[in-house]
Amino acid sequence: MTELTLPAAFADLAPWLDWALPTADGRQARRLASTSDTLRRFYDAVLPRLEDILAEVDKHPLGQLPAALRPLYDIALSLAEV
Repeated sequence: MTELTLPAAFADLAPWLDWALPTADGRQARRLASTSDTLRRFYDAVLPRLEDILAEVDKHPLGQLPAALRPLYDIALSLAEV
């Protein structure tokens, strides 16, 4: 299994890499298994970076996101679930 990483500009989000889940079912299960405190800390850490995340992802055509950016994108999707 490949270890997940983030681009250097998003290294501050590395503590949240366990939220980089590739499926909606996985994200939902993670959300349901988390405490309110954990959800709040995740939300508070990622929400201020969302605009930067989306700007980085939007540099690539739809369906052509480089694999190196997928964990970052998946973190953003997890935020949407929270």
